[in-house]
Parts: sequence; C-alpha cells; structure tokens
Amino acid sequence: MAREALLIGNSVYDDAELRRLRAPAQDVAELGRVLSDPEVGSFETKTLTDKAGSEIRAEIEQFFANRRPDDFLLLYFSGHGLKDATGALYLAAEDTHIEDLANTGVTADFINACIQRSRSRRIVLILDCCYSGAFARGMVVRADQTVHVQERFGGRGLVIITASSATEYAFEDGVLTEEIDPRPSVFTRAFIEGLDTGAADLNDDAEITLDEIYDFTFDAVRLSGSRQTPCRWVFGAQGRFVLGRRRPDATFAVRSIPSPEPLVFRPPRWLTVVALVPLALGAVVGWWGIEQYAWSAMVAGAWLILLGLSMAAAALDRVELGRDGVRTFPPFPARLRWPSILAIEVRPTPTGRTIALRRADTSLSHRLVLPAPRTHFLARNVEFDDQVLTIRRWSEQWGSPAPVLTGSRWAGVRGVLAPLALILVLLVAVDRPWTWVVYTEAEQVPHACGVLDQRAADEVVKELSLAPSLKNEGNETTGQRSQCRWNISALFSIFTHGSVELKYDRFSRTSGASGSQLAARQLAEFRGQDSDAGLTLRKTLSQLGSDAYLAGSDNAIIIRSQRANVVVTVAFVTRDTSLLLLPKQERLEKIAIRGVTAITLLSSQPH
Repeated sequence: MAREALLIGNSVYDDAELRRLRAPAQDVAELGRVLSDPEVGSFETKTLTDKAGSEIRAEIEQFFANRRPDDFLLLYFSGHGLKDATGALYLAAEDTHIEDLANTGVTADFINACIQRSRSRRIVLILDCCYSGAFARGMVVRADQTVHVQERFGGRGLVIITASSATEYAFEDGVLTEEIDPRPSVFTRAFIEGLDTGAADLNDDAEITLDEIYDFTFDAVRLSGSRQTPCRWVFGAQGRFVLGRRRPDATFAVRSIPSPEPLVFRPPRWLTVVALVPLALGAVVGWWGIEQYAWSAMVAGAWLILLGLSMAAAALDRVELGRDGVRTFPPFPARLRWPSILAIEVRPTPTGRTIALRRADTSLSHRLVLPAPRTHFLARNVEFDDQVLTIRRWSEQWGSPAPVLTGSRWAGVRGVLAPLALILVLLVAVDRPWTWVVYTEAEQVPHACGVLDQRAADEVVKELSLAPSLKNEGNETTGQRSQCRWNISALFSIFTHGSVELKYDRFSRTSGASGSQLAARQLAEFRGQDSDAGLTLRKTLSQLGSDAYLAGSDNAIIIRSQRANVVVTVAFVTRDTSLLLLPKQERLEKIAIRGVTAITLLSSQPH
C-alpha cells in the first residue's frame, strides 16, 4: 500500500491581473515536511512550485494513473482559484491568463476525470484557494438538478476539503512585503499545526483522522477571525481515513468552538389526524374489494392504508440538527453527517412536499427522506419553507454547504402512476365490473323448526298410522345450515318407525362463482345421488321452481328445490310401511313451499 502526496503551489503569475501570493510556496514546503515525517504522515511527497499549466496537468494525470485500490493518495493545491461566467472552477498556474481560462487554467473537471479513472479507493483532495468549494458544487448537474455521485464515484472513497466555500475568498495574513517572513495561509497553517503538534488528535487515540484534522482546522480558522468557512464533502468513503499519527512527545492545547444545542423539528401532532383520511378510505375500499373479490379495489385499499400509515408515522417522528449532521428517530432512525449531504431536495409527493437529503457517502442509497419537516395537501405546515432554509444554513455553518433543489411538480404525479397503473390493469383485465350480474341472495337461512313446527309435522303424519307420536330431534342451525327432524312412533310404541325432516343449505360466493351458482351445482349433485340410490325422480309443483324435483321409493319421499343460494330439502322416511304409511305428496309439497317462501333475499353484486 502506497501513501503518496502531490503538493502544488503557485505564487507568481505571468498575467499582471493575478497578484503575487506569498503563501503557496511556504504552504507546500511546510505541509510536505509534516506529511513526509515518518512520525506523523509517512507520505512519499512530491512538490510543484510555480509551474506551467501543462506541466501541472501532466503531473496530476500521472499521479492518479496506474494505482492500486489500497493506495492512499493526497492532492493539495495552494494558489489562485478562479471562476468563469458559468461558475466553473479553475486552478491558476504560472502561465494562466484570466482571458483564456479554458486553455491556460487547470480545470476542476480535468482533476475530476483523473480521480474517476484512478483505481485508488482512498483519495483526499485539499484545495486552499478562493472559491475552492465550487469543486464539489460542480458535481451537481445543472441541466436536471440531479446529483450523479454514485455514477461517478461508486464504491470509491473520495474526501474533498476546501479552504473556503464556492463564493468565498481564501485569506493570507498581512500584506505582502519583502521584509515579512512568508507564512502559510490561515487554512493551511491550521491544518499543519493540527498534524505537527498532534492537537488534531481529538479523541486521544494517537491517530489523526481526516474527520479530526478537519474539525480542528475548521475551529482554528473560525477562532482566528477569518471570514472564510472551510468545507468538506465525503463521497463513498467507508471506514476511517487515518492521515497521520501524533508524536509520542507532542504537547498541545485543544481549541474548539462550543457545539450548539441541537435544533429539533417536530411536526404538529394534530397532523396525525390527516392520516385518518386515507386510512379510513383505504379500509372501506379494501373491505369492499374483499367482499366482492375485486382485486383492483383490494390493491387500491392496501395502497391507501400504506399511504396513511406512512403519513401517521412521519407525523410522530422528529428530526434533529446538530454539529455532526442530521439525525432522525424511530420509526425511521438514521444519522447523516454534513459532509455526506450533497444537496437538499424539496420533493413533491402524492400527498404534498417532503425533504430528501442527497447522499454521497454510500452506494446503497442516494437519498435520505426526512420524516419531518413535511407538508400535506390536507394540512399545510406553514413552517416548511423556513425549516428547509434552516437546514441549508446549518450545512453552511458547519462547512458542508448543500444547495436546495426543487423537484418537478410531475415527480409527485409519477409517484402515483405505478399503483394507479396496477389498479387499472387489474380492473380491466381481471375484475371487469361491467360484466358483473346483480343477484339477490340470502345472507342467512330460516330456522328450520320455525317452519316445520309440531303443528306442521302433525299435518303430515296424521292418518298414516294409529295414534302416531312425534319427537323433535336432530336440530341444527348455523349461518350456513339449518335442520329440523321429527321422529315418528306408531301404535304407542317407544321405537322410531320413521321421520319427517326439513333442511336448508346456504352457499356463499367465491372468487369463481356466485352463491346461486354453487347452490345450483349442489342441487344437480343431489339429483345424481338420488338417482344412483334407486329413487324415482319426477317434477314437482311449479311453485318450487323449474329445477325442483321429487324423488320417491317404497319407503321414502324427498323433495328438493332451490331459491337463490339456498337448497331446500323436505324428506319423509318410513322403516315399516305396515306400521307407518307414506304421506300424500301434496302434504310434503306444502311444507316445501312454506320452507322456500320463508327465505329472505337481499341484493348483492358478486362477480
């Protein structure tokens, strides 16, 4: 594993409009001394001072070429940073001319391309120049306001540290004169001090990471009174980047800016009431879909319920802003450091607007959608815009300025298109409601013994034997079935010689057939069973329906009929026709007619 650093500084320029700087030469010399110190950085360093643009570009390209994944590469530049009319950043070389930046300057895009081609997974870029923060801003494509970080740096660790933001100057101390000893710039001086003295070892573990050296440098620059903000961005960097070690005999005084109290955003609790709208609507639509076996309605109900649950969960959550970054709490816990936030997106959603933080620290997810702040169409959060600006100000304050990007209004519409397309496909291809037939069906069956009571049973059995007696047995009533049977004894006998029975069988619709269709199938099945049992089949009264039939034998009479989704059976059986005769057919038909007319039908609309 190689640890190499390329340090570039430019103090003098051919273009008279670029004033001479005194810091860059001292910057690269002092930083090179510390980084190459075996007790501190252990880097193999190469310095370029006051070189032409072509030579600088060649050295940068060679520096990143032919690398291994475990190589640690550090590129440092100190000098003039210039921006053109489009806001693109150029690093000034000795022969750079302001009127011809495209051909004479070292473009940020060129350095970016060299980094992309490199196989190294640990790259640190440090820029001590005016407008240096514009380097990271260039990764936001202005055409579509989409951050293509993972496409550029997927799986690679890149850390960018700049002396100033995209709009700030980087300052030197004092006025350039021949009598004053040259000193590094404010930013680089603090950076070197943190490494050289070990003061940047903030957790006292004898190692100085990039996070620690940045925090130390940030505080030192702020405490110096300089009007510049060191910035930092992290792209796909995993683990700790150890920049150096603290000397065993190092003594130092830790200086730091007090961390502010965390700022917490909590959505109004009454916003949870808004979630009841899609929840209630989804429950109704989903339940109707289950009842009617309508898949499109089931999916629509499930989608509305999920939408309501997400709204309710977000309204119960909170977001905390601190010096380290943004933190969200359960049910969506997450922590995102400011350097890993590349942009703040205001995203339209199906229910309103929300904030998504564009991430540059992981290849697993490009965004962190904040549960709060957010706003809904049904209940506006009037503080939403203020909270968005507050997140932006905090990112600027702690050195990782993130622009606010506003998504297209069509983005919220697109979020609804996928479930709507699925619902429409199910509606047209599966459910097809225009083919549905309206049926009237029974939701419950009558109580059989209420129809075949003792008086009705007496009407059947009278005159069949001498002094017949009745005993009610075999009763059963459920939502799907009701049965009543009267056992008959003849000549004062204690033995049963026959029975008269009324039975209801109700059928509920399924996804493939209505209850009436299932009842018709069962009646046909009974017809086949009775025929196979040797019973003689013939039509019965028209009042019982066209499919009703009578099955008879020497010792039994059975009448079966159907009304909607209910099959009605009236049966008389005798064990000994010498003791108990068969009744007249009309008497059993009368019981069957009473049983059928007792069924109450309600309208339903199955498939």
